[in-house]
Amino acid sequence: MSQEAHTPFQANYGNRVRITLPVAAAANMDKFLKVIRNLGDALGCPNCFSGADCTFSLIRDYVVDPATLNVKEAGFGR
Repeated sequence: MSQEAHTPFQANYGNRVRITLPVAAAANMDKFLKVIRNLGDALGCPNCFSGADCTFSLIRDYVVDPATLNVKEAGFGR
């Protein structure tokens, strides 16, 4: 693969990337693979992300809606 293919990733992110996943995506292989595909696109190389130093973690922050007392993942536009 040419160096140009990795330029957007290196210019925008360096090589360290943190990905925070909902449990529903981490525990479902089809959803997880979609995340991986989307990650490659976001890093500027849709075919791989081998140059990235990726850290995957699960969402651990939640908020409670005071009106309904429903619990939702925090900070992800839900």
